Amino acid sequence: MELRDLVLRRRELNILLNHFDEQEHQHLWVHYPFFDMQLFRIDLEKPSVSNVVSQEDFETERMRRKPYDKDYLASNLPYYNDLRNCFLSSRVERYANEKKVLSRLQELHEEIKDPNKRPRPLFIALDTNIFYARFLSRHLQVYNEFGVPTLWAEGFRYAVSEMVQQEIDFQIIDKFKSEDIRELKKNLAANHYLDEFYNASARKARLAKMALAEMVYAFSELRAVRIKGSLQGGDYSKNDIQIAQSYKEYSRRMDYDVLLLTADEDMIYHANSAELMALQLILGTGIAPQTEVDPWSLQDLIYDLAVSFGVIEFAGLQTAVLGEWGGKSSEDYNDERVKVRFSNDKAASEIERELKLSRSIAGKITGSGKEIA
Repeated sequence: MELRDLVLRRRELNILLNHFDEQEHQHLWVHYPFFDMQLFRIDLEKPSVSNVVSQEDFETERMRRKPYDKDYLASNLPYYNDLRNCFLSSRVERYANEKKVLSRLQELHEEIKDPNKRPRPLFIALDTNIFYARFLSRHLQVYNEFGVPTLWAEGFRYAVSEMVQQEIDFQIIDKFKSEDIRELKKNLAANHYLDEFYNASARKARLAKMALAEMVYAFSELRAVRIKGSLQGGDYSKNDIQIAQSYKEYSRRMDYDVLLLTADEDMIYHANSAELMALQLILGTGIAPQTEVDPWSLQDLIYDLAVSFGVIEFAGLQTAVLGEWGGKSSEDYNDERVKVRFSNDKAASEIERELKLSRSIAGKITGSGKEIA
């Protein structure tokens, strides 16, 4: 069987989903081939996500598949929390207090317009977990009943400590070696996909690279201010204290108001000790058995899941999405590219034709006159 690979950007995954819909495949099962497990079902008509695998079933299969007495390799198999984090980062699931946090940010957005209410400039200081959660680019948006945006990420000024960047950078270390692949092939199903992982990024490195892509967005699109600093010592438990203190020093030196945004309860205490305002995003009780979703969230879910898990399949449709492969570049990560593998040449040709048309139109809209790669 001849395989064909196409490299798509995250936002182009809707072309793939639309193709399935046009072929009357409205109900898609997302399958994790290494565990030979159905993860959940996508209904393209509603649209919605349902029939999510239980944590017990997932972790039981993970225990069965992990290499014996090799903790490093075992840690490279996804956890149930990775699945949950993909649901959160893609907006399929929301934080328990997300409406409250957005409401408070809306109030602050109005206050900064009035110097009588807030005479000093306000900066949103970002914790490391905010980048992993993709909160700025995907969650920080509010629309009124007429569909008009009333709050968006571009409406604030941001500060990012270099210590936060270091925490993420420190995770981009491990790559799979030949002996790792040989060992993993002993226990994992569909192990032919592992041939793509020679010299490719391991799990924590892939997650960190997605977080760095969000940081690139913060610096390039939101013009976040970089605060100099370097983590001291080898006690990682004290990183949060150092990060909070760096934001405190910036606030005092510049005479700015600084609000720390985090998803870590302990960081709230450190922020209070540093005399900073703080907002915490709180996790919900778990993945709902069925959730109606914004159609645009599905492309984000597929992208995040493919990168976090390494590879996923659409069961029965001879289509896989690889989030990692040997030779995948930093540009591929920053541009949010995945490799879609087709066993059906006709489907690949149809998708390729739609891609060329879409990229040509996008190039004309941007005025570049060039197709977007």
